[in-house]
Amino acid sequence: MCHDWHAERGGGPLQFGMLGPLEVLSDGAPVQVDAPKQRALLAVLILHANQVVPSDRLLELLWGDAHAHRR
Repeated sequence: MCHDWHAERGGGPLQFGMLGPLEVLSDGAPVQVDAPKQRALLAVLILHANQVVPSDRLLELLWGDAHAHRR
């Protein structure tokens, strides 16, 4: 699965690949997204492209039960 979006700043297209490892390309050049939570957040947002994802749902998906115990 690959989605194309235009970057709001910098003007170049962004591409996101999700079959296999998560990939982010800007004007064809790889963009490093190394932090596990950032990669997970990006994957969730890509899977829900053009949809509102409530913050509670993001917290649940990224932190699971650990988030529920903080409340």
